[in-house]
Amino acid sequence: MGHLDQDHAGSGLMAFHSAIRPAMNGCSAFSWIVLLVGEAAHWDLLRLLGGIMIVCTLIYAGLSFFLETDAGERGISRLREDGICTATEEKKVRRIMAVSAGSYLLSALSNSIRLLGKVVSVIFRQGSGQER
Repeated sequence: MGHLDQDHAGSGLMAFHSAIRPAMNGCSAFSWIVLLVGEAAHWDLLRLLGGIMIVCTLIYAGLSFFLETDAGERGISRLREDGICTATEEKKVRRIMAVSAGSYLLSALSNSIRLLGKVVSVIFRQGSGQER
């Protein structure tokens, strides 16, 4: 309901999010493969491309968090205005919306930790004089 309201209101954030979704899904699906192939082949260009794809996925997750939070608020407001949702039910709906939005933050956190691990690995390998 909230996303429909965003679309109906002509939300620029919703339009942008929808426009980049296919590319971001590809980044999410293939970034680690690109990074690992670059690592295995010792090809810096693929390592860089994989890292950029991961960063894009992180930015997209943050954008999705804000979009979901806004959609949740719009949806709850609409349910309340239309008399569909009681105050007790609204608390439950808000918890569900928080979990939905929070899943994007957890995804970003997970990817950040993996990316940090990769960066630390590269730094230690360079510091020990091993071939990149």
